[in-house]
Amino acid sequence: MTFNQEVSKQGSAQVAIQQLLEFHNMEDLQMAAFNVLDLSGDREAADQGDSFQQLTVEESLLFFYASSKFKGLADTSKVTYQSEGKLFGDFIIKKYGTLDVQLTEVIYPTTTLLDYFGQSDFSSNTSAKKAAFFRTFIKTVVQEFYLLNKDDFDGTLRVDWNKDGLPRFYNIEQLKELLLLSKETAFGFRNYTIISVFLGSALRVSELVGITLSDIDLEEEMIMVRRKRKKKKLLPAYIQRDALHVLMKYIDFIYGHLAEDWKALKANYGDLYVFSSTGGETAITDRAVRGMVKSLAKKAKSIGDDEIEKLSVHNFRHSYAVYGIRSGINLYAMMDLMGHSTVTSLKPYAKQSREQIKEDMEKNPIAKLL
Repeated sequence: MTFNQEVSKQGSAQVAIQQLLEFHNMEDLQMAAFNVLDLSGDREAADQGDSFQQLTVEESLLFFYASSKFKGLADTSKVTYQSEGKLFGDFIIKKYGTLDVQLTEVIYPTTTLLDYFGQSDFSSNTSAKKAAFFRTFIKTVVQEFYLLNKDDFDGTLRVDWNKDGLPRFYNIEQLKELLLLSKETAFGFRNYTIISVFLGSALRVSELVGITLSDIDLEEEMIMVRRKRKKKKLLPAYIQRDALHVLMKYIDFIYGHLAEDWKALKANYGDLYVFSSTGGETAITDRAVRGMVKSLAKKAKSIGDDEIEKLSVHNFRHSYAVYGIRSGINLYAMMDLMGHSTVTSLKPYAKQSREQIKEDMEKNPIAKLL
């Protein structure tokens, strides 16, 4: 089989998978593949992630350079990727003292990648090349791990940062317009609720689409979600009261006819997905939510043409962190709100522009003594 034929077959397979993802979530497709291909013996290993978490950085780079993906690249791309791999290796040696560290521990959480991108004043073109290398490298070496943490990797590897080192985020005017435009769509109430929940909880899109009625805790004002790698373990995510109110109004609109009150609805229909196009039996897809937000961004007058491709669903999360920290929420509280395990992950969000620094400087009471 020639390389072009191999690429063609892979392309057809990718199209088929994308079509399946329109109607099924990733976990269901994975389980179906195990059953159809009779891979039950490998299921436990896949669940534990042993197959892709053991490679060191050095082993991962060697595996990548020997892969069909790398060998199929243009010669110029091969030279660029080899150079990027060496620079990344040098960075890891400087940071850890060795390349004998597990790749997955280095690249996730994505703090180390952010440190790598932020070590020099790279031009936008250079940053884009580095991001392209990491996307290809990570998808090739640890594809399943990439898919499990897709939102975080996409948010980082889209060079989702401004030249001043700040993460890209929506400004207040843009957020207001997106909320208004969402009401005018065919599924206005649903789309308005989705954006409201994003703004009030900092959930990732994969976490939002997975919400069922039983996951909502009204008394504690929390939503139990499946975070990052711990997909089977429910962890609490706080939600702001106004956003929770919008969410409950939407649930009442969609499912209120099924029971007399919320308690009965949750007890008897707790398995229903909140955001669904099948009456609650299955969740809407990540792709559907991303497409909805992208469509709204294209209509928004406050979002320029040069920003449309740079802003996405994940930037709601950036916006939540940046505005939250600027409003005075302490970093440890924000760590819990964002679902991070360390405060270090919040460092990029705490960084301020020169204008913000000047504004905050004027608030210092010591200056008022002069």
